[in-house]
Amino acid sequence: VGEKSATSMTEETARSALRQLRGCLFSTKHAAAIAAMLGGLLLGAFAASRGEWAGESEAAREDALDCSRSMRESDGFYCVSDAEWEERVSVVRESARAQCGPRLMCCDCAAQARSEFPREWYMECFHPEWSCVSERIGRTGDGGKWLCNVDQIRESARSSQMPCLVYSVGSNGDYSFELDVHKRMPECEIFTFDPTVNVARDPPPPFVTFKPWAISAVDSEHGARVHAKSSVPGAAAYTLQTILRKLGHEGREIDVFKIDVEWAERAIFDKLYEDSFFPFRQIQLELHTPEFNGRIHAQLRRHGFVITHKEPNYLFHWAMHEYAFLRLSLSFFSALVPDPHVSALLEHA
Repeated sequence: VGEKSATSMTEETARSALRQLRGCLFSTKHAAAIAAMLGGLLLGAFAASRGEWAGESEAAREDALDCSRSMRESDGFYCVSDAEWEERVSVVRESARAQCGPRLMCCDCAAQARSEFPREWYMECFHPEWSCVSERIGRTGDGGKWLCNVDQIRESARSSQMPCLVYSVGSNGDYSFELDVHKRMPECEIFTFDPTVNVARDPPPPFVTFKPWAISAVDSEHGARVHAKSSVPGAAAYTLQTILRKLGHEGREIDVFKIDVEWAERAIFDKLYEDSFFPFRQIQLELHTPEFNGRIHAQLRRHGFVITHKEPNYLFHWAMHEYAFLRLSLSFFSALVPDPHVSALLEHA
């Protein structure tokens, strides 16, 4: 009401001023033209002020939005209305049972041991359940990954005056992902890890900090092998906690954790789960072993990660699939979307 009253009074004041101008200038030769020009200026100023008020009102409405629930249940990543948030949660809740596939076979360890199961797994099990503004970073085909809400990552880095953090684990000398990250998110620090890359032959871009390290379940200064590839001189293998400590990143969140370690992901995620240590907002993961993939999904769900993207990668092997995950709150599944069938996979080594 206050806004409408202020608008009405300002409009009447402008029109009154226009009538007075016309009266004063009536006897002059160019009165009509001058009055029209000045009247137009007054009404234009009034229209501009109305636009400012509307903008202020819209900003005020955004400030007044109560998004405390979505902020709490997404660890500060989403600020949306309760209605929109409930709709998003409902989608995950309704699809929870379907993630285990027909007859719950994707969450049945005995079924996963069948010889024909691996080919069925990628068609039947664990599909995207959360929508976001997805953007492909890196080239098309092998190497590129899908990220969520890139602009939000950038804005968060700018507002906090703290650079976003990207870990790229496994590069094989291909830096197309890192190049696109830097182009699209110049606010981010980029660290690439691969113990098999000869940097003299395949040097990283100058904005990438490269380490000849593997992520492992144990620390070792004696190198590492990745899918039958030998490590280069000076390579080492460390747990994620050790890497964070060595790089001075303890306590920081890794905004993007891109990992392609050629069949070694099971040991890495088992260690992360054992330590209850998933300091990531997003994970871009290439999976290679269907009979163990369900366990990794269960581990991530236990820590509040939802699936945002899934695609096959048949370039080198039919069993390879790319997944993207986004972390909401640690208690997202236990409190909001119970999925006991998926959780059962954690009972088996």
